[in-house]
Amino acid sequence: MSKINSDILFMDTKIFGSNLQALREDKNLRYEAFGELIQYDRNTLSCLEGGFQNIQFQTAVRIAKNLDKDLAMLFSRSFRDDEKRCQSKKYSDIDYLAIFRANAIKRLTTNQMNVTDISEEHRETVSRILNGHITNPRIGTLSLIAHGLDTSLCALLTPPIKKE
Repeated sequence: MSKINSDILFMDTKIFGSNLQALREDKNLRYEAFGELIQYDRNTLSCLEGGFQNIQFQTAVRIAKNLDKDLAMLFSRSFRDDEKRCQSKKYSDIDYLAIFRANAIKRLTTNQMNVTDISEEHRETVSRILNGHITNPRIGTLSLIAHGLDTSLCALLTPPIKKE
């Protein structure tokens, strides 16, 4: 795996982990209590907070649900500011992966883009995710797609605003 792909792979896991750590510290919880809250092994929680674990998508969804936080917001670089501005952004029982796919495909078609920054070794996986054949991808792979589309994982997980 190239150095660029390795950096991209863990970019969003680091953001996610940093935001989890901020939440844990805001709640004044130790690893054990926070691990129970999010249903995650406390022994590996520090690795998750450090962004060293390329977790599966459904694990991230479960953590967002247990924290009652919007999944997209947990991948926001401006999480603390977003938290202050959007107190009501709670977990929503929606199909975040379907939203990711729809936003990615829309970006591909409307901007006439290609997923060029993704290495050949990942292209088949990306195709299978976007076609709905992989239902629990790793966060790092979704990061590669977002990077290849020149956007953020947070943006691809955000439902489109409905026009009235």
